[in-house]
Amino acid sequence: MGALEEKVIKSINKVFLEVFGSIATAAIRSHLMSEGLDLNDPSLDLERFHGFLLRFFGDGARALEEAIVDDLYRSLNLPKPEPMTLLEAVKRLKDADIAK
Repeated sequence: MGALEEKVIKSINKVFLEVFGSIATAAIRSHLMSEGLDLNDPSLDLERFHGFLLRFFGDGARALEEAIVDDLYRSLNLPKPEPMTLLEAVKRLKDADIAK
């Protein structure tokens, strides 16, 4: 996996800790692991992760993904994007050949 995938994982972990704190993040990680999703794995299946967020957080998933995308763009020294899902952001970054 490339640098972009590693930055995505770092942004997810950073935002989860900022939003939920360490105890709740550990519980969320446990639920993710039970579904075969590891927040330490740069090859994380983002479509399945997105689905998990929707099931687990409902309408709150969008705000959580937007925070992750904002952090990701900031880590790449890019201007804040318009609101979009994590899947959309990663596709755009890959299409633009950013952080490979």
